[in-house]
Order: sequence, then structure tokens, then C-alpha cells
Amino acid sequence: MVAVEEVRRVVGDEPAGRTQALIIDMRAVCFCGSAGVSYLAELAERAHARQAHLAVVPSPPLNRVLKIVGLDRALPTYATDAVAVADLGIPDQCR
Repeated sequence: MVAVEEVRRVVGDEPAGRTQALIIDMRAVCFCGSAGVSYLAELAERAHARQAHLAVVPSPPLNRVLKIVGLDRALPTYATDAVAVADLGIPDQCR
């Protein structure tokens, strides 16, 4: 199990600087509590403020949580990272 602190450490200050898009693959997430939901909301706000794209590839349990709390309306979700990359129009050299 990975705590939100570990995800926060890995993601850091992204999206930052010249980062135009951040795709987080969360297909292995079985449980997401309020700390995880709050962090995803924080990332969505940060991305919006920096005019960057943020997308999540959620597991079925996480997708259900995102829909229940309404975060799916602020945070685009995709079935795979390849679909997210294609939809966001990320150039090959940035992948």
C-alpha cells in the first residue's frame, strides 16, 4: 500500500515549469481515502492555475470514488495512458 505522502513525494511540484501535461497511472489503486481525494483535487487546481493538463488513469474502485465526490468533472480520466496521451495531443518528443 502506498500512502498519499509517497505519491506527493514522487509527483513533487508537478505540473511545474515547462510541463504541459501530467498523466498519473493509478490503475493499481484499490483504495483511495479522503487524503488521496484531497491530493488529487489539489493537483487538479494546481494544473489549472498553471494552464497544464492533468489526467488520471484510474482503477475501477478509484473511478467510482472520483464519480461519487464529483472530481471526475474537474479531472479527466482515461482508460489507458495511451488514450490520455493521444487525447491531450502530447508530442512524441515529450513522451
